[in-house]
Amino acid sequence: DRDVTGVQTCALPISEFGRMAGWVAYDSGDEALAQRYWIAALRNAHVSDNRAIGANILAFMSNSAVYSERPSDSIDLARSALRAEHDVTPAVAASLHIRLAKAAAANGDEYTSKRAQHRTAELLRKSNSEEEPAWIYWFDQGELTARIGQSALLLGQFGDAEAHLRDALTRFDPAFSRARALVLVDLAKARLGTGSLEHACATASEAAVAIRRLNSQRDLGRLAEFRQALHPHATATAVRDFDDKHGDLLAAHTRPSAT
Repeated sequence: DRDVTGVQTCALPISEFGRMAGWVAYDSGDEALAQRYWIAALRNAHVSDNRAIGANILAFMSNSAVYSERPSDSIDLARSALRAEHDVTPAVAASLHIRLAKAAAANGDEYTSKRAQHRTAELLRKSNSEEEPAWIYWFDQGELTARIGQSALLLGQFGDAEAHLRDALTRFDPAFSRARALVLVDLAKARLGTGSLEHACATASEAAVAIRRLNSQRDLGRLAEFRQALHPHATATAVRDFDDKHGDLLAAHTRPSAT
């Protein structure tokens, strides 16, 4: 699955292996282990003077913090990552700005989020794939569109979130199955927010089919959050149908996970 590796690992520095190990732990729902891997990787990036990978690790930590008990930490981490902006390539810099956009949205700062989104798009247009590090392979227009949609969702702008998340699904490389499943769950949340209950449940059902084979606690946790949001509609036919098809999957979920 390209969500996990994406590039030939033989050419990667040790700090990037640590970043990947942290991502795998994070996707598995072990936040504490993920943080240990990321901190170790960050130290290695500092020792080896690799500012780009260090910034990328901070950006991943920022994304994790969005869904933690202290979401304000996500802004601090994103801004720390952006201190390296002038030392990194356009795509790497763009990926840092979109983390700030999402962090700001999680903290209700629409102005900062929109500014960071615009800067991200500007930088991505300047990017030349042949000049970018291999490990930034995952950040493209589809990822940008998805992050804009997630930011809108965090701000409660459900119509905008639905439009961007739907667009992102048309852009995603099929190899990014975990990311696609996660976007489907967020799209279901956006559709629920707009009042389209049947459409939301159908979208979440599509996500659940994918999540069954992914073994991703992160994606399953997000699906469980969606089901919790359905409680006011528990007697609706669409919700009962969703439970009939996927109740066993959610019953196996032991604890909420971040994304």
